[in-house]
Amino acid sequence: MGIFPITGGVIAMRSGMKRKEVTITGTPDNEMTSGMVSRIPEAVHSRSRDRTLRRVVPVLYWLLLVSGTAYSLKLPFFDKNAESSGSENTEIFDWFFSESYAHNGFQYTYPASSSVTVAKGNAHGGRYALQFDLDPDDYSGGSICLGDREYNLKPFFRKGTLQFWAKGAAGNEKAWVALVDDEKSDGHKTVVRLEIDWFGPVTTEWTLFSIPLEKFGERGVFWDAKEQREVDDAFDWERVAEFRIEVKKGDNSTFRLWVDGVVIVKSLR
Repeated sequence: MGIFPITGGVIAMRSGMKRKEVTITGTPDNEMTSGMVSRIPEAVHSRSRDRTLRRVVPVLYWLLLVSGTAYSLKLPFFDKNAESSGSENTEIFDWFFSESYAHNGFQYTYPASSSVTVAKGNAHGGRYALQFDLDPDDYSGGSICLGDREYNLKPFFRKGTLQFWAKGAAGNEKAWVALVDDEKSDGHKTVVRLEIDWFGPVTTEWTLFSIPLEKFGERGVFWDAKEQREVDDAFDWERVAEFRIEVKKGDNSTFRLWVDGVVIVKSLR
């Protein structure tokens, strides 16, 4: 009996009186793979038989290798991302919110009269969504923060997108969507922001918003408490830490917005 070692199993060749039988057994991921049998008549000329074996064995090797790899491969499953991407040809980099905050995340709001909650039963395709209740009589905002990391989005700046689903309580809500970098490197949070209206109106139905990262630009602003004004500054795309919804004073009579499936897509274009 001849033994041919291969990844995930062996090929054992048994000689018989009238036939030669090739049986494959293997253990990809500790599961037995068997039943792949090729029968080669003994009557075939030895040279032709050898040529046939030289053709069959590599093919069987390849099949076992592929089946073993496919069997043992574990892929991350994140159905909300796939749903919110709006395209089968997208690749999700990571997320800020989908059913829960990402990476031990948390939220904060300003001023004290504003709030962000995880609301049950009014979500897009799941059970939970973010509910932003922002004070329309002030400059207000609610941030979703990454708890234990920052995102390096620089490799995706030219082709990547920020995507999320949103709907308003009344419709036609006026708001800004923003990304915020980490304050550890320079002592302040720099913000880049865009009006949501630039990418479609907010309605009372769930709407997918897809915003190219490069539209945010490479420079933003931070709040200088001493000067009581916003100051121009470079945005650190290698240390993105927050997703934020903002409203400006007087733009809305009331403001309630639900947001769901907040993800970063590597390339959509």
